[in-house]
Amino acid sequence: MARKPKHLDDDRIVALSVVGWKPERIARELGENTRTISRRVNSLAAKINAARVPKATKAQPAPPADPTQDGPLPQPEEVEAVDSVSDLDTWLAIAQRQAKAAEGRGDVENLSKYVRLATMIMDQKRKLAPPPKQDPNEQPDMVAAAKRAREMLHALIDSAAA
Repeated sequence: MARKPKHLDDDRIVALSVVGWKPERIARELGENTRTISRRVNSLAAKINAARVPKATKAQPAPPADPTQDGPLPQPEEVEAVDSVSDLDTWLAIAQRQAKAAEGRGDVENLSKYVRLATMIMDQKRKLAPPPKQDPNEQPDMVAAAKRAREMLHALIDSAAA
């Protein structure tokens, strides 16, 4: 047996759906059951789609960024003299953006210049980074000492047990 149709304001449901409301929110607004509103939204799908404003045509891509907008890039001597990681991060981002723009233009000369500069910046960041902490238990002399201590303890246990 079919359900008895409820008298709901279909125009309001369509209007709320067009502006992006979910069936749960519409149900709260109208004081109805969520499943009832979901079924009604599904049955009104054609009206909802017809009422939606057509999306604008795809926008043209933005023109490539002007490399001079990023500010001047450092000379190789400046990269080696800097001790601020934040400056290096900024320069690295600029160099990578300009390298990508040069690649898009097919400018191989500037591409190689920016890649070389980015490599120097990354190398300087590596030099400025603190050395990794080493686990003393993984040092070769500690491994050998642990092996000697184990052998000595086993020998003492064997002699005590005998």
